Amino acid sequence: MPPLLQSVDTEIQTYTELCEGCRYKPLHLGRTSCGERAQYLIKTYHTSYNEAATKVMKEEPRCAVRRFNVSHIISDIVKIENYTFNGSMYSKLNKTVLDREKPLWGKISIYVYEDDAIPYNLGLGVEKNMTERYSSMNITYENFKADLAIIDLFRSFPGRTKNPAKADFFVVPYPHASHCLQLNTIKGWTRECQHISPHSIREIIGGLMHYGGNEKKHIFINTMEVWHAHTELRNAPLSLTHGPRLNEGGHHIVIPYLSDDPSFQPSAVIKRGKQWWLRSRELSLAYFFGSENRNMIQNFRKYRQLFLEEVRVNWTSPYLGKNLPYFVESLGSHQLHSKNGLGYFSAIYKHSIFCPVLPGDSPPQKRFFDVIIMGCIPVVLAFETDMASQSNTSWHAPHGYPVESSYPFAKQSNSISKENEIDYDSFVVKIKEVGEMRETLEVLLRNRTEIQRLQLNLMNNAQYFLYGMGSDSHLYEDAFAKILQSLAYYSSLLKT
Repeated sequence: MPPLLQSVDTEIQTYTELCEGCRYKPLHLGRTSCGERAQYLIKTYHTSYNEAATKVMKEEPRCAVRRFNVSHIISDIVKIENYTFNGSMYSKLNKTVLDREKPLWGKISIYVYEDDAIPYNLGLGVEKNMTERYSSMNITYENFKADLAIIDLFRSFPGRTKNPAKADFFVVPYPHASHCLQLNTIKGWTRECQHISPHSIREIIGGLMHYGGNEKKHIFINTMEVWHAHTELRNAPLSLTHGPRLNEGGHHIVIPYLSDDPSFQPSAVIKRGKQWWLRSRELSLAYFFGSENRNMIQNFRKYRQLFLEEVRVNWTSPYLGKNLPYFVESLGSHQLHSKNGLGYFSAIYKHSIFCPVLPGDSPPQKRFFDVIIMGCIPVVLAFETDMASQSNTSWHAPHGYPVESSYPFAKQSNSISKENEIDYDSFVVKIKEVGEMRETLEVLLRNRTEIQRLQLNLMNNAQYFLYGMGSDSHLYEDAFAKILQSLAYYSSLLKT
């Protein structure tokens, strides 16, 4: 390989991607580098440098960015943090919280429909079937399962009432996202969950005894991106969703994604302590991306491709700052979606200072919350938007959905009282284009005070993106407590 790089021949200089990080396409040749492939041709067939370079490049090499060897980190990272966690992903009634002078949920009273209010094949049957299936599904599909946990949290909620006349809100225990996913494997996926019949949705609503006159008080749980929900439910008068808020008639409370990993429980995260958040890291930046595909060129994912090209072309050093390596890796879908993949990502995030969260198919992405929980400072692209908003900023696309409509409990969202809002600007690094990434982060790396400020703000907000379950349920000001605060705020709006 050195002779190739030392050649001053014009043709060779054209192929600057002949480097250790490049892979050539023919699968039967394995996944060695383009440089190794070219050297093989020169040695075996006495091919000239230029001919070898030309042939390799015609084989459509896929260049990867420089990969820092983190094997010494992985052995520590993949171990699940040794915190005690009792119980399953599901909640139970913690009677100790009933004696609090100031409950986390305020004075809100909630009525949860009994299981038989929803046809079995649409309600409890879906819950039982999908609870079992989620344990063997890949981590992408697990993004849908928040509805099962949230329904169970409402069932065990200490402010639950059996008297509908005393209820501020009514919970409909229909796991729409899980039902949509369940039928996906039977009928195939269609947009807006059209593989669920409109008759089924109408049957559910028609069976709600207290719906008439209380439409705006009925909570529908649509734990997926709002535009994936069935059209019969997308603009329900009141719903919990992963966002964004469409403002097309219904009131959407945007909520975080769920992770039921024991190390992502509030008690585990709180036990870390201040020094865990401020500790030194072994990596400056970590970013994973799936195998390149046409979506990375044609839609919102194109910014991922632009970032990769920026790293390939302009990040000539494997370090950010003086001596902190960065870690950018392309993974196959089997790695991205496997159960082992979740522990792998979390481990790398845990050892990194910055984690880019570049646009995906919708705002926000689950990785945004994952990196926060693991103590890694999110880095986002900030675009101007002409959608009606206070921030005039979207972290998803030019003219896209504004931050306050896309992220849970956000400042200026008018979805929660001001004292309970989350100020994302206090712990997120914003850049205008991927070309600013390296310079912006290197400036920050020289400012330890600012890094620690961001990390402490991560610490102060992380629990709001966690759902306490099992023995952690209803004990902490977590994501479910934030949902209750949002409902209390919405209740006050209904009364004005």
